[in-house]
Amino acid sequence: MSDASSRLLRPAFRRKFLLAGLILLVSKVSVRAADPKSSLEFVPADAHVYVSVSRLGEHVETIGKSNWWKEVQKNESVRRAIEQMAPLGAAEPDADVILSPAAQMLFDLKNLPLAQLAGEMAAEEVFFYTDRRAVDLLALSGEFSEGMYVGYMGIGFMLATGQYEPFGGDFENMIAERLLQPVRDNLDKVKVPHLVVGFKVKDPAKAEKVLAAQVDRVREMISDFALSAPSDKILEETVAGKNCYIWRFSGESIPWPAVFDLHGDVPAAVEPIFSHLRGLKGVVTLSLNKGYVLIGVADSPAWIEKLGHGELLADQADFAPLKKMADGPITGISYASREVRSALYFDQPDVDNLVRAIKRTMVASEVSEPIAKDIGKALDGMADDLRAQIPRIGSSLTIAHTSPQGLEFTTYDNTEPLHVDGTKPLAILDHVGNAPIAFWAGRHKRIEELYGELSKIVAGGYGLIEKHAFPALLPEAQTEVRPFFDRMKPIAKKFDRAMRDLWLPPLSEGQSAVVFSARPLSGPWSLGAPPEAAEIAIPLPAVVFGVKDMDQLHAGIKELRAAFNDAAAAYAQAVPFFGEAVKIDEPKSREFPEGTIYWHVLPKDWNFDKRIAPNYGLGKGFAAFSFVPLDTQQLLGTSNLKLPAPLDKRDAPLAAAVYVDVPRVVETVGNWILLSNHYEHQTEKVEITDGEIVEEHKLVPVKRNTQEAESIKKFLALAKAVPSYTSATRVEGETTITHGILRIVDFPATSGDAEKKAERTPDEKR
Repeated sequence: MSDASSRLLRPAFRRKFLLAGLILLVSKVSVRAADPKSSLEFVPADAHVYVSVSRLGEHVETIGKSNWWKEVQKNESVRRAIEQMAPLGAAEPDADVILSPAAQMLFDLKNLPLAQLAGEMAAEEVFFYTDRRAVDLLALSGEFSEGMYVGYMGIGFMLATGQYEPFGGDFENMIAERLLQPVRDNLDKVKVPHLVVGFKVKDPAKAEKVLAAQVDRVREMISDFALSAPSDKILEETVAGKNCYIWRFSGESIPWPAVFDLHGDVPAAVEPIFSHLRGLKGVVTLSLNKGYVLIGVADSPAWIEKLGHGELLADQADFAPLKKMADGPITGISYASREVRSALYFDQPDVDNLVRAIKRTMVASEVSEPIAKDIGKALDGMADDLRAQIPRIGSSLTIAHTSPQGLEFTTYDNTEPLHVDGTKPLAILDHVGNAPIAFWAGRHKRIEELYGELSKIVAGGYGLIEKHAFPALLPEAQTEVRPFFDRMKPIAKKFDRAMRDLWLPPLSEGQSAVVFSARPLSGPWSLGAPPEAAEIAIPLPAVVFGVKDMDQLHAGIKELRAAFNDAAAAYAQAVPFFGEAVKIDEPKSREFPEGTIYWHVLPKDWNFDKRIAPNYGLGKGFAAFSFVPLDTQQLLGTSNLKLPAPLDKRDAPLAAAVYVDVPRVVETVGNWILLSNHYEHQTEKVEITDGEIVEEHKLVPVKRNTQEAESIKKFLALAKAVPSYTSATRVEGETTITHGILRIVDFPATSGDAEKKAERTPDEKR
């Protein structure tokens, strides 16, 4: 194909080429290679994140033979989506379109070997891993975010106390100085991370020839993506005895102010960070090693030399569960080290970061030394109390494998199970209703203790604000802020007493559940909803608790309602334009065999369905809160729902359980998508009194393609191939183990398929 013709492909040809390429890809990945080695046999022990997906070709082959796939192919929306996959589709079928070098790689017939290699690379195993440098960047990002909130609070305090003029010439640099100090203090952790993606290949020698033939096109593609280095910097080098293609890059060539959207002069506080970034150097490496095509980003190509040498990731204690399943049909592995998860979740080091950020802000805000010492001592005490309630984060390993039921997942979480209780069966599973579309249920411990410590911290924080912050405010700020806080102080104490003495003690058994049901309602369910909405089920949440003392809980509910009404009145008084305070009136009540249900009647002008009424019910050992009293009544009664494995053994000790009725969830969401497809929002300007013009928003019915709607309905019906997802969580020692099953079933063959098979010509049969 000439240079000119390689840039011009007619859309009709491109669609045919794409379909042929997809067929070629599927046929290629369906050829299963001999049992390949796992990447765990050479991934080094310093990997902190590792993800592997295996046997994709086998799954593609299975899907291709299924009746489900036959139904998918009949769907008009699917066929249209395949046609639209061709890039830069033109309105005229014969129009010529200029393709980018990257697109040419896909559509040039000379590159069919590359497409075949891509199918082979996806068929067996795809994996990814990264090292500690990426973890350090992630942790630093978290510390920066925490410090940012504290920094903004400090700046707000300086403005409120008159220490700084918001329109001062150095305001931008002052903000940068406050917010970026954690980054400037940890520039040694800002390094090029070590990221590796690998693909298993069947024939390494053939793959190497195909990759070598594409070097020039890869250079064009890099230029096409507007990367900073010129294409001639893709060099060939020998590393660990293997030929590698290496592109070296430098932070010096990256316009960092533009990357961070800075215009004009760079603030002095930012310049040290940019200076460090400009000094970073790294490489992007493409190589073929140990039967894998490897693409890596690192500070040098030396990472290749570590593959398979020294300690391996698979030898670490975190991977012990994998050895028990090594001979099973494993389809995926996902691992995150303790350090990675500590950077992602709120952990004990985050407490230290927050305290350090607050102390740093006090110094920058010129808080006097005696006050800073007093606040610092109080903060250290709060931090000690909070640390005791934060579980030590641990590593996590998830193993996925196939079974006759579908896909099964087992996760081993080594986080300290401080608040997780898996010592007893979950009796609350008998109170999730008869037909939920989804629910989560579990048991926790030390909830009263956790609330007590958090309440103590909040009270201590308010005490510091009252003692040190209020007196420093400008007079006008004190006039606006102080009265509201004075009114809220006794209300907060009332709320705290209600929680501590009345609400939490009856719930100390620890069982709770969040349940979603799909209920069709008899009339318009909200203001402005189209009439058709009355015929569609809406997802409604409910909460269920295990209760020891119903009278004590009921007293707590009353006290919390009173505290809310007082708080709403105080807020309405503090903010004159807020309007009349929202008030929760005394509920109506009625006795049922399952228990007593208390509900609140919504205002008529809200135009909700008459069956929607926020409510709570108190039954025999369980309490429920929902939006529909009929749901509460059902939750208080004993459920007749039969749950599939691994939730089929109700007498087994469990810490948590999850259930999702996938087809009903998809149907519920899909019906609302279909409804929205027949309406659109329109804005109309309406004149009201005194010539004032306001905008009125309304839903207006529009005509849509009925064939498209039918196609969407058929596509939603395909979700029935995944009837449910269930999981059970238990605790073994210091490890929390979750076993989940995503059930997958094939559709039965249709009579039309059999007739079509009988009508095939001899050529078609061949």
